[in-house]
Amino acid sequence: MEKLYINKEDCCGCSACLNICPKHAIYMKHDEKGYLYPEIRKDSCVNCGLCEKVCPLKDKEKNKKFEKIAYGVKNKDEHERAKSSSGGVFVEVAKYILNNDGVVYGVEMNNDFQVKHGRATTIEDARKFQGSKYVQSDIVNCLRRIGELMKKGFKVLFSGTPCQVEAVKSLYGRYSGTLLFTIDIICHGVPSQSFFNGYLKEYQK
Repeated sequence: MEKLYINKEDCCGCSACLNICPKHAIYMKHDEKGYLYPEIRKDSCVNCGLCEKVCPLKDKEKNKKFEKIAYGVKNKDEHERAKSSSGGVFVEVAKYILNNDGVVYGVEMNNDFQVKHGRATTIEDARKFQGSKYVQSDIVNCLRRIGELMKKGFKVLFSGTPCQVEAVKSLYGRYSGTLLFTIDIICHGVPSQSFFNGYLKEYQK
Protein backbone atom coordinates (compact mmCIF):
# COMPACT_ATOMS: atom_id res chain seq x y z
CA MET A 1 0.00 0.00 0.00
CA GLU A 2 1.41 3.38 -0.98
CA LYS A 3 -1.29 5.89 -0.03
CA LEU A 4 -4.18 5.97 2.41
CA TYR A 5 -6.13 8.54 0.42
CA ILE A 6 -6.32 9.95 -3.11
CA ASN A 7 -7.48 13.48 -2.35
CA LYS A 8 -6.82 15.38 0.86
CA GLU A 9 -10.53 15.84 1.44
CA ASP A 10 -10.66 12.04 1.83
CA CYS A 11 -8.56 12.32 5.02
CA CYS A 12 -9.27 14.28 8.21
CA GLY A 13 -5.87 13.67 9.83
CA CYS A 14 -7.41 11.92 12.83
CA SER A 15 -4.48 9.45 13.16
CA ALA A 16 -6.68 6.41 13.83
CA CYS A 17 -4.72 4.57 11.13
CA LEU A 18 -1.43 5.30 12.90
CA ASN A 19 -2.73 3.86 16.15
CA ILE A 20 -4.11 0.65 14.61
CA CYS A 21 -1.05 -0.21 12.52
CA PRO A 22 0.60 -3.35 14.01
CA LYS A 23 3.93 -2.64 12.29
CA HIS A 24 4.19 1.08 13.13
CA ALA A 25 4.40 1.70 9.38
CA ILE A 26 2.35 4.91 9.51
CA TYR A 27 3.47 8.31 10.74
CA MET A 28 1.88 11.76 10.60
CA LYS A 29 3.51 14.46 8.49
CA HIS A 30 2.74 18.18 8.18
CA ASP A 31 1.84 19.44 4.71
CA GLU A 32 2.71 22.88 3.36
CA LYS A 33 -0.20 24.45 5.30
CA GLY A 34 0.64 22.76 8.58
CA TYR A 35 -2.06 20.06 8.56
CA LEU A 36 -1.19 16.52 9.60
CA TYR A 37 -1.66 13.70 7.09
CA PRO A 38 -0.62 10.04 7.32
CA GLU A 39 2.35 8.70 5.39
CA ILE A 40 3.32 5.05 4.97
CA ARG A 41 6.75 3.53 5.38
CA LYS A 42 6.62 1.15 2.43
CA ASP A 43 9.35 -1.12 3.78
CA SER A 44 7.33 -1.74 6.96
CA CYS A 45 3.80 -2.08 5.53
CA VAL A 46 2.44 -5.65 5.29
CA ASN A 47 -0.83 -4.65 3.54
CA CYS A 48 -2.99 -5.92 6.40
CA GLY A 49 -5.72 -3.35 5.59
CA LEU A 50 -6.41 -2.40 9.21
CA CYS A 51 -5.74 1.27 8.45
CA GLU A 52 -8.53 1.34 5.86
CA LYS A 53 -10.85 -0.63 8.12
CA VAL A 54 -10.50 1.82 11.02
CA CYS A 55 -10.68 5.01 8.91
CA PRO A 56 -13.84 6.94 9.89
CA LEU A 57 -14.16 8.42 6.38
CA LYS A 58 -14.19 4.95 4.81
CA ASP A 59 -16.81 3.64 7.20
CA LYS A 60 -19.42 1.87 5.10
CA GLU A 61 -21.95 2.07 7.93
CA LYS A 62 -21.81 5.85 8.34
CA ASN A 63 -24.90 6.39 6.19
CA LYS A 64 -27.06 3.92 8.06
CA LYS A 65 -30.34 5.27 9.35
CA PHE A 66 -30.82 6.00 13.02
CA GLU A 67 -33.34 7.85 15.14
CA LYS A 68 -32.25 11.44 15.65
CA ILE A 69 -33.13 12.98 19.00
CA ALA A 70 -31.94 16.44 20.03
CA TYR A 71 -31.98 18.03 23.47
CA GLY A 72 -31.32 21.65 24.36
CA VAL A 73 -29.30 21.73 27.58
CA LYS A 74 -27.53 24.38 29.63
CA ASN A 75 -25.78 24.42 32.96
CA LYS A 76 -27.94 25.91 35.72
CA ASP A 77 -24.81 27.36 37.34
CA GLU A 78 -24.29 30.78 35.74
CA HIS A 79 -20.67 30.86 36.94
CA GLU A 80 -19.93 27.64 35.04
CA ARG A 81 -21.70 28.90 31.94
CA ALA A 82 -19.64 32.09 31.96
CA LYS A 83 -16.41 30.06 31.81
CA SER A 84 -17.69 27.87 28.99
CA SER A 85 -18.35 28.31 25.28
CA SER A 86 -21.83 26.93 24.83
CA GLY A 87 -24.05 26.05 27.74
CA GLY A 88 -21.42 24.68 30.12
CA VAL A 89 -22.56 21.06 29.81
CA PHE A 90 -19.10 19.56 29.28
CA VAL A 91 -17.90 20.39 32.78
CA GLU A 92 -20.89 18.64 34.37
CA VAL A 93 -20.34 15.48 32.32
CA ALA A 94 -16.65 15.65 33.24
CA LYS A 95 -17.57 15.88 36.95
CA TYR A 96 -19.70 12.76 36.63
CA ILE A 97 -16.94 10.76 34.94
CA LEU A 98 -14.28 11.91 37.40
CA ASN A 99 -16.52 11.20 40.40
CA ASN A 100 -16.80 7.64 39.11
CA ASP A 101 -13.02 7.07 38.96
CA GLY A 102 -12.84 7.95 35.29
CA VAL A 103 -10.46 10.00 33.16
CA VAL A 104 -11.22 12.97 30.91
CA TYR A 105 -9.48 13.87 27.65
CA GLY A 106 -9.99 17.27 26.04
CA VAL A 107 -8.27 20.11 24.22
CA GLU A 108 -5.91 22.42 26.05
CA MET A 109 -3.75 25.37 25.03
CA ASN A 110 -0.40 25.82 26.77
CA ASN A 111 1.38 29.08 27.57
CA ASP A 112 2.98 29.06 24.11
CA PHE A 113 -0.47 28.84 22.47
CA GLN A 114 0.15 25.29 21.25
CA VAL A 115 -3.04 23.20 21.10
CA LYS A 116 -3.17 19.51 21.95
CA HIS A 117 -5.28 16.92 23.67
CA GLY A 118 -4.53 16.41 27.33
CA ARG A 119 -5.61 14.23 30.21
CA ALA A 120 -7.37 15.18 33.43
CA THR A 121 -8.01 13.14 36.56
CA THR A 122 -9.44 16.02 38.64
CA ILE A 123 -12.04 18.65 37.87
CA GLU A 124 -9.38 21.33 38.39
CA ASP A 125 -7.33 19.78 35.58
CA ALA A 126 -10.42 19.35 33.37
CA ARG A 127 -11.15 23.08 33.50
CA LYS A 128 -8.28 23.71 31.07
CA PHE A 129 -10.47 22.00 28.46
CA GLN A 130 -13.24 24.59 28.83
CA GLY A 131 -13.59 27.23 26.13
CA SER A 132 -13.05 27.03 22.38
CA LYS A 133 -9.58 26.71 20.86
CA TYR A 134 -10.44 26.79 17.12
CA VAL A 135 -7.24 24.98 16.10
CA GLN A 136 -6.64 21.39 14.95
CA SER A 137 -5.38 19.70 18.11
CA ASP A 138 -2.81 16.94 18.23
CA ILE A 139 -4.36 13.65 19.43
CA VAL A 140 -1.67 11.26 18.18
CA ASN A 141 -0.19 10.56 21.61
CA CYS A 142 -3.45 10.15 23.52
CA LEU A 143 -5.37 7.62 21.40
CA ARG A 144 -3.36 4.58 22.45
CA ARG A 145 -3.44 5.66 26.10
CA ILE A 146 -7.24 5.88 25.98
CA GLY A 147 -7.40 2.27 24.84
CA GLU A 148 -5.02 1.14 27.57
CA LEU A 149 -7.15 2.83 30.24
CA MET A 150 -10.38 1.18 29.09
CA LYS A 151 -8.70 -2.23 28.94
CA LYS A 152 -8.03 -1.72 32.66
CA GLY A 153 -11.69 -0.87 33.27
CA PHE A 154 -11.48 2.93 33.54
CA LYS A 155 -14.27 5.12 32.23
CA VAL A 156 -13.06 7.67 29.66
CA LEU A 157 -14.70 10.87 28.48
CA PHE A 158 -13.27 12.17 25.21
CA SER A 159 -14.13 15.61 23.85
CA GLY A 160 -13.06 16.87 20.42
CA THR A 161 -14.12 17.63 16.87
CA PRO A 162 -16.49 15.18 15.15
CA CYS A 163 -13.72 13.56 13.11
CA GLN A 164 -11.61 13.07 16.24
CA VAL A 165 -14.56 11.52 18.06
CA GLU A 166 -15.15 9.20 15.09
CA ALA A 167 -11.49 8.17 15.24
CA VAL A 168 -11.89 7.19 18.89
CA LYS A 169 -15.10 5.29 18.15
CA SER A 170 -13.50 3.54 15.17
CA LEU A 171 -10.71 2.29 17.42
CA TYR A 172 -12.69 1.60 20.60
CA GLY A 173 -16.36 1.49 19.64
CA ARG A 174 -16.78 -1.78 21.56
CA TYR A 175 -16.56 0.27 24.78
CA SER A 176 -19.15 2.91 23.76
CA GLY A 177 -21.79 3.48 26.41
CA THR A 178 -20.05 1.37 29.04
CA LEU A 179 -16.54 2.78 29.41
CA LEU A 180 -16.28 5.23 26.50
CA PHE A 181 -18.25 8.48 26.48
CA THR A 182 -17.77 11.22 23.90
CA ILE A 183 -18.70 14.86 23.36
CA ASP A 184 -18.10 16.53 20.03
CA ILE A 185 -18.64 20.07 18.82
CA ILE A 186 -20.34 21.52 15.77
CA CYS A 187 -17.36 22.00 13.47
CA HIS A 188 -17.09 23.99 10.26
CA GLY A 189 -13.39 23.21 9.82
CA VAL A 190 -10.39 24.35 11.86
CA PRO A 191 -7.13 26.10 10.98
CA SER A 192 -3.81 24.34 11.52
CA GLN A 193 -1.42 25.13 14.36
CA SER A 194 1.01 26.52 11.77
CA PHE A 195 -1.61 28.96 10.48
CA PHE A 196 -2.44 30.04 14.02
CA ASN A 197 1.24 30.57 14.82
CA GLY A 198 1.52 32.84 11.77
CA TYR A 199 -1.51 34.82 12.94
CA LEU A 200 0.06 35.29 16.38
CA LYS A 201 3.26 36.66 14.88
CA GLU A 202 1.30 39.19 12.85
CA TYR A 203 -0.87 40.13 15.81
CA GLN A 204 2.16 40.66 18.05
CA LYS A 205 3.47 43.32 15.68
